[in-house]
Amino acid sequence: MGKKKRKSRQAPVVAEEAIKKEDTALLEKPRAKWRLHLIISLALFVIIIIAYHNAFGADFHLDDDHVIKNNPAIFFLKNVPEYFTKNTTVKAGGEFYRPVLFVTYAVDYALGSAGPGGRPDPYVFHVSNVIYHALAVLALYALVLAMLSTPRFAKTAAAGMPVLAAFCSALLFGLHPVQTQSVSYVSSRSEILTTLFLLLSVTAYLRGRLTEKPRLVITWMAASILFFFLAGLSKEYGLFLPFILFGLEVFLFPGFEDARFEVRAKRMVPFFAALAVLAALHGVFRESARIMEIPWSRWDYFAIQGRVLFHYFRIVLLPVRLLFDFNNDVSIVEASAWVKFFGWFLVACLIGMIVWAWRRFPAYALAALWFFVFLLPVSSFFPIFDVIFEHRLYAPLAFWGFLIAAAAAAAFRTRPDVGRIVLVGLTIVVGVFYGVATFQRNKVYETRGALWKDVIEKLPNSNRGHLNYANWHYDQASGHYRGAVDARNKKDVKEYKHRMEQYSHHMDVSIKHMREVVRLLPSGPKSEIGWNNLGKIILIRARRKFESAQGKDHPGREKYLAEIRKEVKESLVCIDRALAEYPLYSVAHVNRGLILIQLGDFEFESGNASSPDFPGYGFYLDSFIEFNCSIRIENMPKNVQNFRNLIDAHRQLMDASFNLVNRYARSGLKREAQGLAGKARDWMRAFLKDASNFKPESDWEVLRAHSRIAILSWAYLRDAGTARSNFKKLFSFGLPKQAPPWWMDARVHFGEMLLRTGEAASGRKVLEEVRRIAPGSRWAKRAGELLK
Repeated sequence: MGKKKRKSRQAPVVAEEAIKKEDTALLEKPRAKWRLHLIISLALFVIIIIAYHNAFGADFHLDDDHVIKNNPAIFFLKNVPEYFTKNTTVKAGGEFYRPVLFVTYAVDYALGSAGPGGRPDPYVFHVSNVIYHALAVLALYALVLAMLSTPRFAKTAAAGMPVLAAFCSALLFGLHPVQTQSVSYVSSRSEILTTLFLLLSVTAYLRGRLTEKPRLVITWMAASILFFFLAGLSKEYGLFLPFILFGLEVFLFPGFEDARFEVRAKRMVPFFAALAVLAALHGVFRESARIMEIPWSRWDYFAIQGRVLFHYFRIVLLPVRLLFDFNNDVSIVEASAWVKFFGWFLVACLIGMIVWAWRRFPAYALAALWFFVFLLPVSSFFPIFDVIFEHRLYAPLAFWGFLIAAAAAAAFRTRPDVGRIVLVGLTIVVGVFYGVATFQRNKVYETRGALWKDVIEKLPNSNRGHLNYANWHYDQASGHYRGAVDARNKKDVKEYKHRMEQYSHHMDVSIKHMREVVRLLPSGPKSEIGWNNLGKIILIRARRKFESAQGKDHPGREKYLAEIRKEVKESLVCIDRALAEYPLYSVAHVNRGLILIQLGDFEFESGNASSPDFPGYGFYLDSFIEFNCSIRIENMPKNVQNFRNLIDAHRQLMDASFNLVNRYARSGLKREAQGLAGKARDWMRAFLKDASNFKPESDWEVLRAHSRIAILSWAYLRDAGTARSNFKKLFSFGLPKQAPPWWMDARVHFGEMLLRTGEAASGRKVLEEVRRIAPGSRWAKRAGELLK
């Protein structure tokens, strides 16, 4: 009995030593071929760059606007330490703690912008996305090599051709057309980074698990934990890693029982400790945002995911009719019960296959298990507003290529030479098909117009597709209108007519698709966006028409103004509908203020502006209420997501109040002008206080605020001290290449102030400079009058 007990205690040790010797032998061969691995890695990197090089010139899309373009958190590299101590990640429906992701955005912004606060260059961001994707491909190549050295795969056919199997796995993962959304859509970088660090962490863990040298074990495990931290700080599903490692420990290293269970379980302790730290960080720094109304319950969402998973299976097997946005896709959201059931039936079959293939075909079990684990957070009982997105397949597809390679190798297990030839041919055929499809799909991402046109052609009832396509046409119209103004100033009649024709075309198309938005989504969550944008675009078109009708000799002026007034009132109806859907929609309050200003302009043009009770002034004063309401709303949850709205509301309030002060003064209402000037100056100071956290001192909106504070202080409040300090702040940045009107106004007032406060020589110098800069202009004329 004693001998038997001694034998049973030693058996696990002998078995473990045998496994380690076998594993070490398997690892020696790849290490001796580091040059081959380097060549293959370079080849993979180059292939990915070639397949995605036409994505370098793509535009920003959807969430990129508030995550990158209008997010001041990434404008300064000095903000990087705050990414780890504050919540700076901005998303449309909530906020998340993803500091590593934002470090990469900040670096890209620093490399590709025209200075702090300048426009970010999408080229740099897209190049970075492709590079990170290529690195994820290389990480998968290294992981497959390590995995084929484990006891579970050591005796499989794929282990007989490890380099080829790893190359096939990485290449097909990197070129699969479904990955285009993750790579060509910058805001999906979180998927790439998290997957990259997860793959590196698992690779390091397996290398440490397979080595006998204690120092190397510690080094590999430390590297694995480091990559785990980076994954968890890139996106939330990176926190799943300890559970993934635990599952791989069970799956890849058979014999997990008795005392060996305790020994191997201890390896998980550092990872679960790291998980506790990461979970605490996410809990402390993640902030709550507006809770978006989800239009379905947990069970409804779970049922819909049956249809979603069926679609995922389909595009993995046959990647055609890819779609950037599935919003309002009736075939998915309103699928019949039988379709949903069939989707979950397929899931059940695959789960059964995992159980069946656990020992017989480990590659099938691994690929299926990995696929489901990474879809679990978004395709289960936890509702998300968007039920489906293709970029959610980035991590789940990691072992799709490995499944193909293992199947080809297993089919020719008895004839490995033939198996290698078949696998090479299969890799080339599928790789070329994937590469061409990826290259073609990337073309859709070149412009926002092309992307959303593709969406509404494939999904005509997509209200979000129509919304973004309408916004793109509006942006195009705005660009053509600016071009028309430049052509008019240059007296280029032909260019002016062309630009105005293009402007009218894009505005008409924009309004057409925006009307389709409110038809498809007249009420409910996010319906306020369509109503607000429709009202804004109609208002802008009316304002442009009003500007062209300013001349008293305009033919049919009264009738034309009546039509414009009708459009403005229609825009007011749309904005009021938006506020009825969501009263705290700050952007709609700003647009309502702009509409009131336009109505005031109508009254000002057609009435007698000799009394402070004149109706036009009432509209102007009401607009201040709307702008202030917007500012109060944006100041409630103090976070960077509201930066653009807050600054815009401040800017509109500044413009409106400053213009009304001038109108009061021109109408002889000096007391009213002086009273409003004090309020306007306070509002401008509030703007500078809010903008100081996000904008540099050289920003033109900041400088314009200084110019207007100075003018109000001097011209209306006779506060020379405040005026002088703000004038100096404004002019400390030198003469701009093309001085805007507000800068010239400030220069003239500055010269006047110097003349009247005992600094005649300096004042004359400033005014002479104005005459030299803008000869023949109204500023030069005013400067000449002051000099006399």
